Amino acid sequence: MIDKREFSKKIISSLKRVNVSLDEESLSNMYEFRSILLKWNKTMNLVSFKDEVNLEEKHFIDSIIPAEFLRKKKYSKISDIGSGNGFPGIVIALADKTFNVNLIEHRQKKAAFLREAVRKIGVLNIKVFCTDASLFDYADTDLITCRGFKDAKTVMGLLTKWGVKKDFMIWDKHTGVRVSLYVYNEQCSTWNIEV
Repeated sequence: MIDKREFSKKIISSLKRVNVSLDEESLSNMYEFRSILLKWNKTMNLVSFKDEVNLEEKHFIDSIIPAEFLRKKKYSKISDIGSGNGFPGIVIALADKTFNVNLIEHRQKKAAFLREAVRKIGVLNIKVFCTDASLFDYADTDLITCRGFKDAKTVMGLLTKWGVKKDFMIWDKHTGVRVSLYVYNEQCSTWNIEV
C-alpha cells in the first residue's frame, strides 16, 4: 500500500503531462477516498485486484482530467449514473469543490459504501441517491456522467426513454475511447458528440 506522499507524487506527476493541477486538500481527500475504497474492496467487488495495483492511473487520473474540461465548459451540477465505486463522481467533486455532484446508485451495498466515503471525507458538494437512474429527477442537472455503466448508444436510448434532455459525458470502454462529451441539440432532439 502506498502512503499519502507517494500517492500525491504519482497523481501530480501524471497530471503535469496534461497541465492539470490539484491543491493539497483535494489530494488529501482523494487519498482518504482511496483508503476507504481499498478497505471496502476487501468485502465488495468495487475494483478488480488487478486495478488495485494501478488505481491512480486507471481510476483517479482517468476521472480527474475531464474535471478541467468540465470547469471550462461551465458545468457545475453533475449527476453520475451507476456510481458504484465512486468513479468518476467522487473524484470529480474532490478535484473541484464548485461542482455539485449527485451519485446515483441503485444497489444498496454500493450506495452504503458511497455514503460512508462521503461522510468520512467530510465534503458537502456530494449527495448519494440510492435509486434507479430512470427514477431520478434530473431537473437540477447540467451534465450526466457515466463510467463503466453502458455504451454511448445505450445511454442515449435510456435518456430518450426517460425524457432526459441533458448533455452527458461517458467513459466508453466498449469503443476504446477514454472520454466523450455528447451535447444535447434541442433543434434535432438528439445528441452530438463534441469531444
